[in-house]
This record gives sequence, C-alpha cells and structure tokens, in this order.
Amino acid sequence: MQIRELVAKQCNEEDDTVVNVRTGYRRSQAIEVHSGEVERVPRLAGESGALLQQGVAFMSEGFTFTYTKAGDAKIEMMAEATKDARIRAEQIATQGGGAIKELRAARMGVVQINPLYSGSTSREGNNDNSSLDKTITATVAATFTLR
Repeated sequence: MQIRELVAKQCNEEDDTVVNVRTGYRRSQAIEVHSGEVERVPRLAGESGALLQQGVAFMSEGFTFTYTKAGDAKIEMMAEATKDARIRAEQIATQGGGAIKELRAARMGVVQINPLYSGSTSREGNNDNSSLDKTITATVAATFTLR
C-alpha cells in the first residue's frame, strides 16, 4: 500500500510567492490475482463499476497469463515428439529399403510457449505470458539404429 500527499501550487498575491498547499491524499494498492479460472480474470476490470460508484478509482494495468502446467506438458509433448520421430524415421528407412531397429539416443530441444498462431522461436525457448490462448511447441532430436 502506498499513501501519497497531493499538493497544488498557490500564489500569494501579497508578496508574489508560490507555496504548495495540501489538497488531499492518494492511497494506492496493487492487487495480484491467481486463479485457475483464467477466463474470468479479465472481467474484473470490466466489473469495477460498483467501486467507481463508491468513489474508488480502479485502474487495470493489464494481465499476465502464466502457464503453470508447463512441466507436465513437456513430458507429454516429448513423448509425442519421440513417437512422431520414430514414425518419420520408419518412413525414411522403408523408402530406402531398410527398417528401424531401436532408439539409440534422444535429445530434448527447447520448448516454445507462444501466443496462439505465433511461430516465434528462441534459442532459449519462449514463455509467453501476454495471452490466454497459447501454442506450445517441443522438439526432439532422435537417433535410431537400422536393421
């Protein structure tokens, strides 16, 4: 919470001096909301009419949406990416007259969490918190042995 004195400059006509005169105080407080019902959170700013009617100024400085289940999603996505890599490797091997034997090595790439429909990538990975809807992309480099 922060309390700030509000002042206005007032001119003294007798001696042409300018003085600061206290006109009031401003109390401000930041509020942080954590919710699993993220679709409802932006409505808070729109439903502030009752506060305004009571003389309470309400100002929203925007929202950040952090995907808190990224760890779980990474595990699932890496499994799917490895399965997809095997299917692709089998198709390539079959076209070349060979067959896949086993997975020899797999390396997880960075995970990109971007706003929906964004194709942005970063060497370190992206972790968007500006949008509610997100696209998550994971890569796996897999090496297979042939029969």
